[in-house]
Amino acid sequence: MCDGPAGYADNWRDCDDARPDGASSVCVDYTTAYGGEMIAIASGTFVMGKGSTYLTHDVTLTRDFWIGRTELTRTEWERSGAIIPYSMCEYGDCPLEGITWYEAAIYCNALSTQEHLTPCYLSDGTDLAAAYIPDPYSCPGYRLPTEAEWEYAARAGEDWTYAGSDIMGDVAWTHENSGDTPRQVCELDSNAWGLCDMSGNVQEWANDWYDSAYGGYGDAAPQVDPPGSGSGSKRVHRGGYYESEEPVPSVYYRSGLPPEFAWTAAGFRLARTVP
Repeated sequence: MCDGPAGYADNWRDCDDARPDGASSVCVDYTTAYGGEMIAIASGTFVMGKGSTYLTHDVTLTRDFWIGRTELTRTEWERSGAIIPYSMCEYGDCPLEGITWYEAAIYCNALSTQEHLTPCYLSDGTDLAAAYIPDPYSCPGYRLPTEAEWEYAARAGEDWTYAGSDIMGDVAWTHENSGDTPRQVCELDSNAWGLCDMSGNVQEWANDWYDSAYGGYGDAAPQVDPPGSGSGSKRVHRGGYYESEEPVPSVYYRSGLPPEFAWTAAGFRLARTVP
């Protein structure tokens, strides 16, 4: 992880040596073999959910993790040898969209293999390999973020409605400002931990099976390292997208789609547990 020089703030997210006051700056911990920028996120406890729709509950993550600074881009996908699906935004740094959950999992496996890490998913991308199903956080390779990791990273220790602001247009490409088309990554403000586009641009697959009442959402019970539901027919989708409207771009909103469904506005963001 990023360490500051002697005499500077003890804050491993603050990697700007010219700012010893502890003010946050983007800390790209490393770059993947295919060019994705990964940011280190420290473990901690946060309040997940909102109100009566998704019951507010405490969630503790005990493992530090890396998460992609951006949604996976078309360039990263192409470097893996995969065929790029059609998109209305065809620049290399546009977010990849129009893929299934399975295809996202297969990409994670390919990147893990490229970097000599143990893959997290079965070879066809259908699920986490058997050893990691009860505890996705223990897998050493690349994977999709758990729903808890995604919301923790989106909130970034703050209490905004969207990932970095209470003003949607500052941080999210939605129907309000996108022209109903995806945009190149990181053109809007990031959140406090340097993560871009978590409230808009394309929606993001999470690792979990979708269950409307799972993991404290139904009973407000505190959770520690929630792995997601053990089975289901849909996988979790998080974040807003370029045609979305309220409340979809908010940090607490959640939905699900069948994992075989290649929705045009569906992309993903990489995650990996810090060993």
